[in-house]
Amino acid sequence: MLYTNYYIIDTKQSVDINLDGKDGIIVFFTKTDNLTETYQNLDTLSNAAKYCLLIDSSEHIDQQTVELIISFFFLPGYFYYQGSPKMLIQGKNPASNQNARIAIMDEALKQGFEKIDIQFVNENDSAVFCFGSQEMQIADVYLNLLNSTHLSGNGLFIQFENGNEIAVSVALLRATEERFKLDNPVLYESKRNTGYYNEELYRMRALLQSAGNELDNQRSHAAILRSNSMASRLQHYYNNEYENLPVWYKKLGQIIKTISGKRSLRSAFDKNSKKYKA
Repeated sequence: MLYTNYYIIDTKQSVDINLDGKDGIIVFFTKTDNLTETYQNLDTLSNAAKYCLLIDSSEHIDQQTVELIISFFFLPGYFYYQGSPKMLIQGKNPASNQNARIAIMDEALKQGFEKIDIQFVNENDSAVFCFGSQEMQIADVYLNLLNSTHLSGNGLFIQFENGNEIAVSVALLRATEERFKLDNPVLYESKRNTGYYNEELYRMRALLQSAGNELDNQRSHAAILRSNSMASRLQHYYNNEYENLPVWYKKLGQIIKTISGKRSLRSAFDKNSKKYKA
């Protein structure tokens, strides 16, 4: 689909979900004291399914909770948006939301994640709907979204009391998008191309950054090789073995070279003359 839609379900439900990542992302709303059980249950999903977490910032979030959250990012089915793990935070207190975000970001950085795509969602947001009582409204809102100038990264958040209804919602959104495609073929193609080129732009930026990092590594490697080269060793030997000798000793050496014929007498008085004989 043109937009990335998020289907929110409670992790306590026993759900058989067969959802392709192209149709949307499953969002597991889990209590912080239920993270371990949620982690263990994720292997029941289809390999094609993509999912992310939704937590409530009003719950107790300690260091152990944050570490458990980060562990989900390493699962093969976890959803990454443009290279960064996606996560949702729900809460009515902005301070609690920010505290949860900072704690997760700090721990993720320690685990090697430069960035986490964290988004705040609330039940009263205009893009959040409860499936079961708002089916037609969801279709209308999605059609308005398709007709808008919003980019493909901004989709709908749909909550389900019964996760098995996700397939019904996906079918409804697909039908809405197909109707939009028939009515607005030029706009549909434009949006499809915009999504494609945005992904290509991200890949090119990632490739450019990777090439820059590789170039920096090569420069560092070359500097290390130069620092251990024979020329550096000879210069180090010269600085420590010859430059530290007393002046009278150096002059005596020059006189001996002149007497022995290895150095011209003129070079002792004229710096521009050739010092050593062929």
